[in-house]
Order: sequence, then C-alpha cells, then structure tokens
Amino acid sequence: CRHTMPQVITNPMSFYTMREKASRGAYQTWRALRDDFALIHENARKFNSSKTLVHKSALALQKNGNKLLSTHELELRKALALL
Repeated sequence: CRHTMPQVITNPMSFYTMREKASRGAYQTWRALRDDFALIHENARKFNSSKTLVHKSALALQKNGNKLLSTHELELRKALALL
C-alpha cells in the first residue's frame, strides 16, 4: 500500500514557502529559518526510499545547505534582526 504525502508528511515545507515567509518578515529567529530548511530535506528523506535519487539529493541538500547556512549565519542573523 503506497502512502500519500499528507499521510506521511504532517508538516510540509518548501523553498517557495520559505521565500514567502521571508518576504513577509515571518522569520523572527534564526532557529525558525533553520528549522524550516531542515523540514525540507527531512520530509524528502522521510517520504522517499533511501535508494531513490530524491532521498540521496536530500542528503546532499542537508550537507551543502547546512554548510552554506553556517558560513552565512552571522549575516543572516543580522538580516533577521532588521526585519
């Protein structure tokens, strides 16, 4: 029995949603932004089998995205403080 996305993913997130939230100033904290980013790759891995390209790409997104977020954390925190 194949599950549907809403049955497996109870808290969906997308880059589109993150962009919308950022543009309206919905991110009050660094943690909120980081948590939404984590949801994207966690949901992709949760819904897709570990043998799929989507799952493997989600692992690469996690690694590279976290590296990028860490590299720019200070400036992103400052930008969030200005919102």
